[in-house]
Amino acid sequence: MNSERSNQIRQLATYSLYGGVISMPFSMTACHIMIIIFLVLSLFDKTLQEKLQTLRGNFQIIALAGFAVMMFAGVTYSENKTLAWFAIEKKAFFILLPIAFATWTPISERVVKNILSLFCAACFIALVTCYFEAWQQFERFRAGEIGIQSISYLSSSDFWQQKEYNEHWLFFSYVALASGIKMHPTYLSMYAAFCVIILAVRSLESSLSRWKSLGLIALIAFFTGSIVLLASRAVLAILLFFLVALLLSELIKRSNRLLSGLSLLIFIALLIAGMLINPVTRYRQVDEIVLTNLSITENKTYNNSTSIRASLWWLSTRAYLKSDLLFGAGTGDVEARVKQVAEQYGVKNVLNTYNPHNQYLFILIGMGALGLLLFLGFVVTGILKAWQHRDIVFLGFMTLFLAVCFTESVLEMQRGVVFFSIFFSVLPFQRSRVQSPSLKLASVRN
Repeated sequence: MNSERSNQIRQLATYSLYGGVISMPFSMTACHIMIIIFLVLSLFDKTLQEKLQTLRGNFQIIALAGFAVMMFAGVTYSENKTLAWFAIEKKAFFILLPIAFATWTPISERVVKNILSLFCAACFIALVTCYFEAWQQFERFRAGEIGIQSISYLSSSDFWQQKEYNEHWLFFSYVALASGIKMHPTYLSMYAAFCVIILAVRSLESSLSRWKSLGLIALIAFFTGSIVLLASRAVLAILLFFLVALLLSELIKRSNRLLSGLSLLIFIALLIAGMLINPVTRYRQVDEIVLTNLSITENKTYNNSTSIRASLWWLSTRAYLKSDLLFGAGTGDVEARVKQVAEQYGVKNVLNTYNPHNQYLFILIGMGALGLLLFLGFVVTGILKAWQHRDIVFLGFMTLFLAVCFTESVLEMQRGVVFFSIFFSVLPFQRSRVQSPSLKLASVRN
């Protein structure tokens, strides 16, 4: 293949990747189409021999390949082979995208920055759309066209027993806000938190003008406020940790940039104040956790998100112990095994779900300790590479993702699979060969 033809294919592949990133918050179908186009075009970037040579000795890909083999092997001993194949289908991009990026010709720093910028722009538009839809619902409520009963989230919890709360918050919080683009609030807040990480690190560039710095600060404030309203526990905790870490870093360096010291302190104060002022966020972050008895007893139905997760983790741990500890119960039998244990102990929940709501437990039940070790080997190697290159964006991304994995089965939902697969592929497999000064820890040292 001549050089001109190869450049045209790489350009088309890059544009399809842009399309996938832009469509990620809005349409999984459009996002999948763009990713498939990229994967097909990436096949023509190098010869098969060159690609295999690139993969040789790559521990990350070896661990990923081992994880894929475990998933396929798990089909053979799954009782429900239909669900097992469906589970593999859901993770197709999780397997294919890292391999495609690892063997693709390194992309330029400009392309990497474009990918991150387009993602932030798409998330900004998505959140603006959510606010607009929430305002429309609020106006209908004020006009008497709908009642407060139209807000159905938290209906099974103790939230409605609170005597003091402004019902207007309900239209701009949690599920009601995220429903503007028909997205789960945890995934939307995870996207927004990654935008905060990207923008915060970019704002540390010493070459930025004052106006660009102010613009970045305004965007960070917008995304931070939105995350508070979306009320995802894990995401809020990680965002607070990230901002505090940046604040300590800036204080140690005694930086005088705009996003330093006072600015970061204001963001942290607003984050904490927002969690206390918004009754929905305060209930989810503080009240529900404090008021919930986390001890699990038999023959009981659990009715709020905290107790439901605690009961599901309790059941999942026992489901794993009743399975093959090394190889698991099978790729397609995770929820069925949890349900069996739930029926044995009489433990139920009002959502009637048996998803562990924990990615680590999900892998452990399905593929055993070996599968979990391969998964951790795959992601930890990427983290070590990011640390070696002092890449704050990727370290922030991985901290965010791994934290959300404790409260959600992220890789069992396409919103999570695509998000992880694209950025986990772009950042460690491409950024380590690009050496972008704008997003490296070394670039913010004095």
